[in-house]
Amino acid sequence: MDHGLIGHIERLEDPAEILERISDGFLALDEDLRVTCFSRAAEEQLRKFRDQVMGRCLFDVFPEARGSVIEESFHAALRDRKAMAFETYFAPLDEWYEVRVSPAPGGIDVYFRVITERKQAEEALRESEEALRTVFNSTYDGILLHTPDGAIVDFNERFLRMYNLRPEEAKDLRILDISDPSMPVDSLGTIWQQVLAGREQFFEWQARRYHGGITFPVEVFLRRLREAHGLLEGIIEGSPDFIAALDKDFRYILFNTAYQREFAKVFGLELRAGMSMTEAMAHQPGDLREATALWGRAIRGETFSVVREFGDPRRERKTYELRISPIRDARGELIGAAHMARDVSERARMEEALRRSEERYRLVAELTHDWEYWLDPQGNYLYVSPSCEKVTGYPPTRFQEDPGFMVSVIHPEDRTTYTDHQHESLTEGTGPLMVEFRVVDRGGAEHWIEHVCQPVYGSDGRFLGRRGSNRDITDRKRTEEELQKAQRLESIGILAGGIAHDFNNILTAILGNLALARMQLPPESPAGARLASAERAALRAKGLSLQLLTFAKGGAPIKKAVSIPTLVREVAELALRGSKVKSEMALPPDLWPVEADESQLSQVVSNIIINGVQAMPEGGRMGIGAANEELAAGNHLGLAAGRYVRIEIRDEGSGIPPQDLDRIFDPYFTTKEGGSGLGLAISYSIMKRHGGAIGVDSQPGRGSTFSLHLPASAGKPAGQPENGATPGGGGRVLVMDNEEAVNDVAAAMLEHLGYQATTVRDGAGALDAYRRALAAGEPFAAVITDLTVPGGVGGREVAEKILAMDPEAKVIVSSGYANDPVMSHYAEYGFTGVVPKPYKLAELGKALREAVGG
Repeated sequence: MDHGLIGHIERLEDPAEILERISDGFLALDEDLRVTCFSRAAEEQLRKFRDQVMGRCLFDVFPEARGSVIEESFHAALRDRKAMAFETYFAPLDEWYEVRVSPAPGGIDVYFRVITERKQAEEALRESEEALRTVFNSTYDGILLHTPDGAIVDFNERFLRMYNLRPEEAKDLRILDISDPSMPVDSLGTIWQQVLAGREQFFEWQARRYHGGITFPVEVFLRRLREAHGLLEGIIEGSPDFIAALDKDFRYILFNTAYQREFAKVFGLELRAGMSMTEAMAHQPGDLREATALWGRAIRGETFSVVREFGDPRRERKTYELRISPIRDARGELIGAAHMARDVSERARMEEALRRSEERYRLVAELTHDWEYWLDPQGNYLYVSPSCEKVTGYPPTRFQEDPGFMVSVIHPEDRTTYTDHQHESLTEGTGPLMVEFRVVDRGGAEHWIEHVCQPVYGSDGRFLGRRGSNRDITDRKRTEEELQKAQRLESIGILAGGIAHDFNNILTAILGNLALARMQLPPESPAGARLASAERAALRAKGLSLQLLTFAKGGAPIKKAVSIPTLVREVAELALRGSKVKSEMALPPDLWPVEADESQLSQVVSNIIINGVQAMPEGGRMGIGAANEELAAGNHLGLAAGRYVRIEIRDEGSGIPPQDLDRIFDPYFTTKEGGSGLGLAISYSIMKRHGGAIGVDSQPGRGSTFSLHLPASAGKPAGQPENGATPGGGGRVLVMDNEEAVNDVAAAMLEHLGYQATTVRDGAGALDAYRRALAAGEPFAAVITDLTVPGGVGGREVAEKILAMDPEAKVIVSSGYANDPVMSHYAEYGFTGVVPKPYKLAELGKALREAVGG
């Protein structure tokens, strides 16, 4: 066949001679990939004779090439009539080839050459660069490259950790960005001029973290790199550390001059590239075993730091701190290990000496851990330990020079206790003594001291004075005080819970009778307004016991839809009554209802308004506003995304000092004389349990603004039925309460709502009544049961037994213990609904309608 190159050669005088002079291998293939020409160079590079391949399909001669990039490229050149070039490794011949394929008339021309040596050189260079980069990133020191004008060019991982930077950040910085602004930056110009002139510079500098501005001291070593290439080699060569890298066969790939010199010094052997560790340490078999084990760990992929001794004892043996890490290629394959070493022999000797010293003086150190002293029989200090200065702020000499000085640092209220003790302790014949007192340090802070002393006698039995120990127990005392406060608060909480229960029973009767009386009056009667006012006051009254109860016992909120305008107006009217403060309200009628416990939310608003009134003793204005607000995810309040109602309460008082702003919600923190510090702490706790937030903005002399964010509710506010009427119903309802007044008013309210009421005083009566009604075929539509019956069967047990009799029963729990978990999670205990005491007529009707339906 007449191929392009062959046709051209045949037109020359001696085509065979020219073909044989081509140094690249050449072969020509027809459309069926049969060999039509095979040069002498092709014979050498493919290790086949011409008569073995001529006329045969190339892939019959080399079947291993089928399906490879070679066959794919040849077919593509034939199909697309385009030249192609690629590199490939051919395993049967263990050679790398560079191949060029060109389309020709009737087939293709293929030129190729062996590039195995070049590939091996590239791989060796790449492995060397990987080793250099591993060493660069594993050094003890932070390293960076920068231009003469301070722009950062490159850096290692240690530098990034020191300055807490990400790589993408570091590349955009300059030297001055990571220096303390107070440093004499003018001196850098002179330093850099010295470095550019080839003179290395070593100095101390104050560095600065780019994020946060934290400063820290660093030692700086500056050296000029003259080569545009091989920067890593220059850095490693100039490092004062001993740096080397080995391949997987424990042969040295590279090492810097410092390593080579140190090796010669301690082992008496000059290292050469390619030398094995076995050859280098042949005369020190113990060191060889140690080094092989350590480097073996790194070659298996481990990075670690150790301190070890190495060297020929006949020459010099030293202690080194070693950092050893694996070297990986671009594919992540382990190809060797790198290590950095520092001579820490002197440090090791110092640490050993210190360890022995500490061991020698350990007993003394333990004895003088507290503020120790020794008094002679006359009350003079023979010895005072240095620890006294940590407690009092005064050096030991102050007490030794003036024995009476001790009394002056005792708290005035405890001086009599101390002087009485000192008189007793210096009386011969008394045994060990213990006393507690307070001292006031040099800065005015109080410290509680636990003082223990015992007599000292000589070998002849003579009284030599007292040896004592003072221990600072301030933290322990504070913990004890907080524990006592918590215990007192818990006791108050238990008491308040009982009071709240009884009080709410009474309020239930009062509220029910007020509501019924108001409904029996004609609409135009002036007494109706008085009764409505009394009803509102009775509802607010339950907050008196709720304040301590919420904080002391937790009190999970019993949430329902609440109208903000109604609640805020009623609370403000009560809280501002009798004060000189006037309210200015901006409460839009379209405010969303909120999902809240009405009593607890009233308590929050009341606490804030009362604080504002106390901040304006001469009177003033209090602005109270509210608005709907939708919060997105990731908002500054840390609340979940959704709909909220924001309430703002502004006063014109003296404001809150900046140093107190972060503490106003802490328990027991108060600036008011006689204050408990619980009001805002309770408010904060309530808002958190509601899934909301409370914040404050205040400036001294300009008043304070408290803001509340509460989740909006999709429901209608309690007590506001959709048709505007009190929700009624029909059917028989069983009421169980041990308070006769509650039973009476509940029955009257139920009859007003259209139900037939049956009342009992205890659980046994409730179970008997329900069993008889069920047997008669006249079951109760619902049961309203008190949660707690002193000395009898309570609401939880009644609900369980009624549901066992009738799984379809509707049982509603009612209690004055608002903090009981049954009230907030009633469904988990089998109850259908909940109606906390005291309740209004509308609330009772709504609870029944929701439980029974209709």
